[in-house]
Amino acid sequence: MQLFWSIASFILNIPHILDIVIGIFLILGIIRGAVRGIWRSMWRFFFVLVVLDVFYLLFLESMALYINYGFWSSTGFTIRITLEGTVFRLSSMDDVFRQIVAYSNANGYIPADSPFLNNAYLAGFSMGVCKALSWAFILFFTHFFGWIFSSILYLFPIRLLASPQSREHKLRPLGALFGLMTSAIYVICFGSILSPLHSAFHAMDTNEYYPYFFNEYSMKLGEVIDPNESFFIGWVGYDDKSGGFLPDLFTFTVTEGDHTTVYYVDEEIDNFVDDTEAQSSGLVVPPEGPQGNNTFNKVNLEFVVNESFL
Repeated sequence: MQLFWSIASFILNIPHILDIVIGIFLILGIIRGAVRGIWRSMWRFFFVLVVLDVFYLLFLESMALYINYGFWSSTGFTIRITLEGTVFRLSSMDDVFRQIVAYSNANGYIPADSPFLNNAYLAGFSMGVCKALSWAFILFFTHFFGWIFSSILYLFPIRLLASPQSREHKLRPLGALFGLMTSAIYVICFGSILSPLHSAFHAMDTNEYYPYFFNEYSMKLGEVIDPNESFFIGWVGYDDKSGGFLPDLFTFTVTEGDHTTVYYVDEEIDNFVDDTEAQSSGLVVPPEGPQGNNTFNKVNLEFVVNESFL
């Protein structure tokens, strides 16, 4: 484990590591595009555009609902936390946030007027977070497995539309351009995820307060993935708009009577951490680390999954 943290520390302390990773990703996209040539690269570019739009418009909400509840119930997956002799069973993402709120409320951390004590608000917040997780999964799946489907489909329309003579001309510079544009789409969409993620780590701006006592790596990670500090994706102006880039992507609404309010997940993650940490209560973690058992870092965690699912 010490080796792991040593490697993590080395990587996180590399200057501009986020831009380095993005730069390598873009260069690989250019190389792939040049190797494939204009026809395959152009097809891949439009395939990615269409697939991401379809998933966003038709499947994002249903996938978020599955991550929030369906995955847990279909697999029997449960997180059991034993804290000071009390067993908490978490069987949905909604449960995770509700138990954090309940723990903080029981220990006097959370303000009495916090919106997270409102059931409708907390349910909307958990769905908003699950939308961010769903979008991350969509990007991962389409990038690493979408090429299988695009390659199969390429055999039909491109071969029907382009003559054998034209397909022989690779036009590699144009192929490299389409490869770059395809990779750029993923970089921009990836940046949209960094906004709420960075907010979560940025909100944990100190390791002095329960229940978010982690190590220095959590705060360092928050600095590393700050999209505003990136040369490649900082231009989208994360500080200039609520919700970061693609602001409508990670939102949730709460309706009370005839009034409906739209909230942005990245902003509410800030508020969630601020409301549920112990900063306002004066309960400070000693310099030598957390003592006793009244912190999430000194609990018994157990992950359970239905064996029939495996």
